[in-house]
Amino acid sequence: YQKSIKLFDKFLVSYSYMTKSGNARLRIALSYELLGDNNQKTLELYKSSINRSTDYSTRFEAQIRYVGLKYIRKRKLDNSDNGREVFLKNPDPSNKMSSDLEELLWMVRLRSFIVDGSFKEALSYLRALPTGRMGHAKQRVFRNEGQEIVKGLILDYYKKSDYSMVVKIWEVYQNSYLSQVSGDSALSYMMAKSLMYLGLNKTFEEFIQSRQL
Repeated sequence: YQKSIKLFDKFLVSYSYMTKSGNARLRIALSYELLGDNNQKTLELYKSSINRSTDYSTRFEAQIRYVGLKYIRKRKLDNSDNGREVFLKNPDPSNKMSSDLEELLWMVRLRSFIVDGSFKEALSYLRALPTGRMGHAKQRVFRNEGQEIVKGLILDYYKKSDYSMVVKIWEVYQNSYLSQVSGDSALSYMMAKSLMYLGLNKTFEEFIQSRQL
């Protein structure tokens, strides 16, 4: 990445007028992000790519990555983050996105719902995505997001004492999104307590035995 930055900078010195110069600026920004350099500097580089790119795909990718760096990595969003949707809006709907750009947009939108704590919306959005046509690596990314979403939903319903929904979500997703975290002690505790509160004694005993709690 360090070498690529130097090469892209060299390209920009001589060919900043070319359409591809926007893509060079975008790759410089992405290289800095991947190197873990100063986030504020990287954000300015993304903004430069957005403002100076005439190519549709380059500009939109820069917008998506800007949102990913500025907003999505926060633990909790606040009112100052409401403008993120502007950057995730397709600047030219008449242009068809590449599959890579489309999947990047899906990832950032989905993560935006998660960071915002909007787990119902996140699950609906995830279920509408054509993840089945993706490669295994990308499927795994979205499956991991699904685990976090379902865990968030269960926690939300448990806090609201809506124990029937805790049980329902567990039963619906235990063999899909929850299959990798079925041994999670916090999830198991919430499920066991929900069964107990609902008076489902037989199911409670079976669950306890299956989890060796």
